[in-house]
Amino acid sequence: MKKIILSAAALILLAYFLILTNTGSGFIELANNMIKGDPLVPVNNEIVMPPDSMIEATTPEGKISIKSGRGLKRYYSWDGATRSVVMWPRTDRWYGSLGLYYPGPGFHWMGLNVIKRGVVAEGQQHFDTIKEAVAWLHSKSNSDCVYRDDGLTVCFSKNIARHQLNVHVWQIFIEGKTPSDFQERGGDRIWVNSQNSIYKVSGHKPSKLEGSNNVLIHTSWDTRVK
Repeated sequence: MKKIILSAAALILLAYFLILTNTGSGFIELANNMIKGDPLVPVNNEIVMPPDSMIEATTPEGKISIKSGRGLKRYYSWDGATRSVVMWPRTDRWYGSLGLYYPGPGFHWMGLNVIKRGVVAEGQQHFDTIKEAVAWLHSKSNSDCVYRDDGLTVCFSKNIARHQLNVHVWQIFIEGKTPSDFQERGGDRIWVNSQNSIYKVSGHKPSKLEGSNNVLIHTSWDTRVK
């Protein structure tokens, strides 16, 4: 009877550790990332980085590099170390993005200067005008971002209290507004922002954005529109 009680207590403690602690749930997610490998990006998702490409950026927080795998895998390098995740494809638009994200469940990374988890995203942001795009870039929530003339944007910060690394990669597009109700019903994938402006997935990369700094972001591919 005593052995049964001890075994039950051990199982309860193990379940608590795996399910209700950041370390335990992170261990499960670490194993899950390893098992997944590098699955293909679904065709409906709007990404930024081509397969096997690299972005290097210098932000107010410091230097960060992002490398893409052949599919959903992304590698993040900072402070001399590299960590990776398998991104989650969005099934619905979230604040304009139908790209990829990873919410950082648990402590899924080996600790690096207290950083044990990554909250990351990659996708496209569509605006009707350059003025709207610049306003979004200069908002308080994007104060950790740097961007180029062509709208390639990298945001990088650390939340020490949450042991968290935050990295977002965006590609801005301009003039993606749907001009008529007829076209809105024509099968285009559309979204409505907080100001009830309707956009479709189209538009072009900007040629110049106020406050851009091209030398802060380098890529292994050419993002310019010919």
